[in-house]
Formats: sequence, C-alpha cells, structure tokens
Amino acid sequence: MFTINDNYNNEELKTSGAIRKSGVYTMKCTRAKIYKSANTNSESLGLTFEDKDGQKAWFSIWYKNKDGEDVEFATRHINHLLALCDINKNNMNWDKDGNIISLIGKFVGIILEVNKGTDYNDSSKEVYEYRLQGFYDYKTNQTIKEKRDNAPAVIVNKYVEKYQNAQEVVLNNNTGSNNNNANDLGMGATLNNDDELPF
Repeated sequence: MFTINDNYNNEELKTSGAIRKSGVYTMKCTRAKIYKSANTNSESLGLTFEDKDGQKAWFSIWYKNKDGEDVEFATRHINHLLALCDINKNNMNWDKDGNIISLIGKFVGIILEVNKGTDYNDSSKEVYEYRLQGFYDYKTNQTIKEKRDNAPAVIVNKYVEKYQNAQEVVLNNNTGSNNNNANDLGMGATLNNDDELPF
C-alpha cells in the first residue's frame, strides 16, 4: 500500500517545459539523430536532453560545414559526449534513420547558456536559444580531460559559480504551452560556441 502523507498536498504541481536558466545540469539523452542538409554538405547531430524534473533542452551540433568539412570544435563536443557515455566506434549503434541508439537513455552533465533568440521560421516569435558550453561526468563533475588526467573538477565548478545567480529567460510570446513540441517550448538549434572552454 502507498503511504498517505498530507504534506504532498501543500506542494505545487511541477510542469515540464524548457530549461530557462543558464547552468550546469545532469540530463538524460532522449534523442540523438544525425541530420544531413538537403541543400549543402552540412551535417549535424540533433540532441534532446531531459532533467529529473522533465525540463528539456535541445540543440544541434553542426559537425560538418556547408562544404562537408569537419567543424573541429563541434566534433570535439561530440567526442566528449561519446567518451563520457562510454561509447566508442566499436560499440556505437545507430538505426537506418540516423538515430544513435547507443546515446538514448544515457546520463551526462551539460553546461548550457540560455538566451532569447528568434524563431527561424517566424521572426515574430521568440525562442530559447541554447549555447552548449560543454559536457562533463555528472558523478564527479570532471570534464573528460580532467577525468583522464585524474585531475580535480575545476571547469564545472567555475561554471557553477558563474551561473549561480543566472536569471530565468522569459519569452515575450502571446501564446505559451507546456507540451513537448519544440516550437511551443521555444527551443531552437544554435551554433556552437567555444568561448572560455580550455578543453
């Protein structure tokens, strides 16, 4: 039998939605899919992550530019993610649709900067724009390099301090929703940013 506890009746209902504050998050990968541009040779890894409260963030890491050349910083991010999830070329599995099955359900630490942006398809609509700062081991707070060098967790701790007073980003759209549709959540793919990351 379940436990009767009236204290639960004093809590507000938690709703899921978009991550709205820059910060350091432990998240589970719920989507990892390779996308290829129809008009150029660019390619991206589309990722969706969800935290324990159901808050989501998603973005694309463009690892090939329009000419099909590697984007080194983006490729570095993807390699960090795979290494932190113990995935390598020998055990990575994907399906015929480009979904990287090996990443689904894996937990990882993510450093995100959240800003207000404009919807790609509707310039009158604001969206949450996520700038991936990096991935880390959520159990130790170490980056992959710190982990391999058996070094203390310095980088993530700096970001925790940097974002401790981060303000929630508020969109000025007339319609709002808490469903899981990317457009309704105001989530958009962003370019990668390599500011301040030494790894």
